[in-house]
Amino acid sequence: TSLLMQVPSKKAQTILVTSSTPNEGKTTTTLNLASMIAKSGKSVVLVDCDLRRSGLAKEFGWDMTHGLSDYLDDACDLQDAIYSDTHMPFDILTSNGSHAQTVDALSKDKLAEMMRMLEQVYDVVIIDSPPILAVSDALMLAQAVDSVVFVVRWHETPKQAVKKALSMLSDARSRPAGIVFNMVDPKEYSTEFVGGYSYEE
Repeated sequence: TSLLMQVPSKKAQTILVTSSTPNEGKTTTTLNLASMIAKSGKSVVLVDCDLRRSGLAKEFGWDMTHGLSDYLDDACDLQDAIYSDTHMPFDILTSNGSHAQTVDALSKDKLAEMMRMLEQVYDVVIIDSPPILAVSDALMLAQAVDSVVFVVRWHETPKQAVKKALSMLSDARSRPAGIVFNMVDPKEYSTEFVGGYSYEE
């Protein structure tokens, strides 16, 4: 709700979900966010920009003729790369497997063109990006969206990793709209979370 209120209702909204390191539950958070916004009546597309580790198609068993990597390589039009799963309330723009060699094609100009076309069709565009400390892609993506959601794995993500990633976002003139503490243990939540979130130093 907070995210949706930050941008005028008549404008398409773009949201980036990222984290400092891998395995923080970023993609799961992105899927849930896309689902909840779609259920509010808005048209949503989820863009999987983690081209080095894209696993959504395999995970859900999608038989895709084309994907994001094909569009970036100019092998198909954008509309042909978008996939619809009848079991999901939103559309998906992803790739089959890893396409590290395609990452260089994700230039600022190509990204701006893609975002402009998606904003003409959808109310909300949600981007799942690579971790900030792993590659530089996330910083470029962060500069192209309205809002950034930063995911932190509770009791696992090193404090210094969070600080460094947030500092890099700040240097890129991008400030997270909010931080999601993910994978919280409900048994420990009431006794430890308020008393002091424990990071590794």
